[in-house]
Amino acid sequence: MFGFIFRNKQNEQQNQRLNQQREALTARQEEMSAIDKRISELQERLQRKRHLNQQLASQISAASHKAAYHQFVR
Repeated sequence: MFGFIFRNKQNEQQNQRLNQQREALTARQEEMSAIDKRISELQERLQRKRHLNQQLASQISAASHKAAYHQFVR
C-alpha cells in the first residue's frame, strides 16, 4: 500500500515538472515566433529603404548628367 502511495506521489511530482517544462517551452516558442516576425518586418523595411535609395541615386545621377550636358551644350 505504501509503495503505491509513494509511486503515485512521485508520478504527481514528475507530472508537475513536465507541465512546468511544457509551459516554459511554449513561452519560449512564442517568444521566438515574435522575434522571427520582428526580423521579417525589419528585413522588409530594409528592402524598401534600399529600393528607395537606389531610385533616389538613379534620379540624382540622371539629374547630374542632364545638368552636365546642358553646361556642355552652352
